[in-house]
Amino acid sequence: YKGKEYRGVIENLSTSGALLKLSVRQLLEMPRGSRCSLIISDDPQFVPGEFSGKIVHRHSSKIGIKFQF
Repeated sequence: YKGKEYRGVIENLSTSGALLKLSVRQLLEMPRGSRCSLIISDDPQFVPGEFSGKIVHRHSSKIGIKFQF
C-alpha cells in the first residue's frame, strides 16, 4: 500500500479476493477503497504471486481485498 510493505496473515483466499489479518496500527493507514497489492511469498527476493486489488472491507484487525485483473 503506497509503496510500503506490511506483513499479515491470510485468513481466506479465493479467486476473487482475500481476507487478511493485520496489526491495528497498519490497518489505520489503509482506508476502504484504496488500491493495494497482495504479495504471497516467504522470501521478499522471490515473488511467486502478486495480486492487485482494492480494499473493500475493514473491520477490527482485518481487511478484505477484491482482486482486479
